[in-house]
Amino acid sequence: AGDVAANHSTISHIKATFHNIAPVVDITNPGDGSLLSYVHDGAVDIRGSVNDSNPDHYYIHVYGPGFNYSKTVYDSNPFTNQHLYSWNLHGLSDGSYTIDLEAKDAAGNKDNSVSVKKIHVTVDNTSPNVTRSTTPSGFVNGTIAVNGSVSDVNGLADYNLSLYPGSTDLSDGGTHTGARIAVSTSGWGTTYTSATSAT
Repeated sequence: AGDVAANHSTISHIKATFHNIAPVVDITNPGDGSLLSYVHDGAVDIRGSVNDSNPDHYYIHVYGPGFNYSKTVYDSNPFTNQHLYSWNLHGLSDGSYTIDLEAKDAAGNKDNSVSVKKIHVTVDNTSPNVTRSTTPSGFVNGTIAVNGSVSDVNGLADYNLSLYPGSTDLSDGGTHTGARIAVSTSGWGTTYTSATSAT
């Protein structure tokens, strides 16, 4: 360009990159709807993915009854199934927890339909409940009925009825001093044993 005094100027060229695609995020572990406990899982390895050609930062948030953790991490590299947070379940209250992963790229793009991922998991740190009727003590003969119930709010993994020490076969007519009848259960909480002594 030039003016009437014959002054000239040179046009500067500016190179710009247009990027309108938002990051895509995913939580790869744990799965949505998972049932977790400290006894079974200990510390949960929360993992996820952020896919974008020009990422800037991501945000991880874990919250539920009496628990709240959040962190923003600046990372210019996309990643897949990367470790995000080690979540220790020890001492957590039972209930529903939310894991939230969000990301934004260097151009400020963020689309809540693909850049935000939330899943819900259940923490169960309470042992199964065992109730058992009283079995006779002293000298007994014949069949001993052991009645009771085993329950857990989130379902049982297994339960076991056992007689110890020694064999469960009492048909020899001998005296089995100190035999114990026990019901053991293992769910998502700790193993619990309810026992009674008999001779």
